Amino acid sequence: MNVPEGYYVKDIVEDDLPQILEIVNYIIRNTTSIWRSTEDTLEGRKAWLQTTKAGGYPAIGLFEASSNRLVGFVSSGPFDSSEGYKFTTECAIGFRHDYTGKGLGRFLLQHLLQVLRDSGFAVVIAAISGTNQGSSRFFAREGFSKTGFLPGIGFKNGQRLDLELWQMNFADWAPK
Repeated sequence: MNVPEGYYVKDIVEDDLPQILEIVNYIIRNTTSIWRSTEDTLEGRKAWLQTTKAGGYPAIGLFEASSNRLVGFVSSGPFDSSEGYKFTTECAIGFRHDYTGKGLGRFLLQHLLQVLRDSGFAVVIAAISGTNQGSSRFFAREGFSKTGFLPGIGFKNGQRLDLELWQMNFADWAPK
């Protein structure tokens, strides 16, 4: 899949974290996609990036070429720290709200999936708030299957939240 015209992809580095923080905090303030009400900090994002990179997981950004503005990012991390899950990863995706619905998320997720496949992962999980039906439809269109439903396990903004687990298995996977 080719990079959309006018954009470029690169691994997230520390200099990108203020822009990541803007996206994450917008999502925290305005959605139930991230189950916390306290906004993140630059130190929190630095810790996230260090943990992600130290674990060998990707954090990838999509940037507008004309402005070098980060418009969205994808990352993955451990689904569970137990040894039996070492070939399973949980993914995350976040975009500036004014860049959604343009097909950029599809491109960036497919890019992440290729990186994960090439890195030897067998299974990718997306944990989605039950109130976020747009994300559920998005992951279904991208080939994920809904394999789990945990009713009422989360709480934000005075409401109980369901958790949906969406899963993609790489059919051609063999342990490396």
